[in-house]
Amino acid sequence: IDANMRNVLRDEAVSVAEMRMDEARNTAFDSLASDSTPLPSGVDCPATFTDGSANGQRIQRNIRNVSNKDFCTRLAVSGTGDTRQINVEVRWIWKVENYTHSISTIVRRQ
Repeated sequence: IDANMRNVLRDEAVSVAEMRMDEARNTAFDSLASDSTPLPSGVDCPATFTDGSANGQRIQRNIRNVSNKDFCTRLAVSGTGDTRQINVEVRWIWKVENYTHSISTIVRRQ
């Protein structure tokens, strides 16, 4: 049962990362920017992600018997000129263990 729940949470993290990446891809090239809003205090995410200096977005999901499960995400945009790299990182905690899922892509000015 525990392994199934870890898999469900991982699958949800993949979905959350894809959602954030789609949002970035649908943003005008000149408006692409890294997350700049600090995560709220009290979120259930790894401490390194909520140390007060971490910017990102909390996304909550209802999964099986877990209501409002926190997934902390960070979107980082880097690069200059006509090319940008977009990185999305999702972190969450399950039974005192920290988990991470990351995806990246490169976008070019059209």
